[in-house]
Amino acid sequence: MIREAGELKLKLAAGADANHEPREFTVPISEAHLAVIREDLPRHLLLWSAVLPLCEAAGTEGRLDETARRR
Repeated sequence: MIREAGELKLKLAAGADANHEPREFTVPISEAHLAVIREDLPRHLLLWSAVLPLCEAAGTEGRLDETARRR
């Protein structure tokens, strides 16, 4: 979790680019979401299982699919 310009965000590293630099994805979340992620492991894992395929669709290696990244 990070704060960027006053906004709380979930930051994930998934895969790498051609230079082996990590691909990072950020998703805005609320304080309520953060509390659930911290306190409820099953829901934390459900979130991870939902977000990781989206990151993979955007491209965790090779070229980044900008349209999928924005989704």
